Parts: sequence; C-alpha cells; structure tokens
Amino acid sequence: MSPRVLYVSYLILWSMATLFMGMSGGFIAFIIRGLLVGGFEAPAHPIINKVATAWFPESERGRVIAFYTSGQFIGLALLALYCRCCRLSSPGTGSSVSRVSSASYGLASGGSSTASRGIRKE
Repeated sequence: MSPRVLYVSYLILWSMATLFMGMSGGFIAFIIRGLLVGGFEAPAHPIINKVATAWFPESERGRVIAFYTSGQFIGLALLALYCRCCRLSSPGTGSSVSRVSSASYGLASGGSSTASRGIRKE
C-alpha cells in the first residue's frame, strides 16, 4: 500500500478513536480508548517521515516535518480556545481541555479573568 493511503486510513482511525475517547463513560473505557489512540497514532509518524524523505529534497525536510508536528499543537490550542469561549465541558477530554485552557488563561492574565495585565517588564 502507498504511504498516502496508509496515512489517510490511520488518520481517520486515529481521529475516530480520539473522538470516542472523549465519550468514554468510565475509567476502563477511557484507558482502552487511549490505547487505541496510541495504536493508531504510532504508525502515522514513521509514515510522515517516509513521505518527507521520498517527496521532498533534503534541504526542505526539516520544514516539512516541523509543519506536520506543529499542526497537533495548533489544533489543541484552537480546541482549547473553542472550549473556553463556548464554556464547553464534556466527559473525557473536553473537560480536561477546558481545565487546561482555563489554567493557562489564568496564568497568562496574572490570575485575573476580567483583564490581562500584559507582559511584565523586568
């Protein structure tokens, strides 16, 4: 199978496992679904490295892998902002993301939820 087909199939399975992980009703279901997420995520990284090696010249590989890697953090940040703005709290990952985003917002704003103090000059 080509890396393109493999990557797309693992990406779909990884996304579905992540979605179902957020709907876990108990601890055991959460752990099992977390293992599924890891099982579908793990093959994605070697596949993207193979794609970067085969499709891009050596001078551009670092940029390609950095772009791919940064996508997961940008996606998580956008999800955290979405959960914070919509005040979402759902079982599983949704409530965890809300707590993390709330804590990071509190730290960034100096503990004030109404106004930010900005960057301190030291």
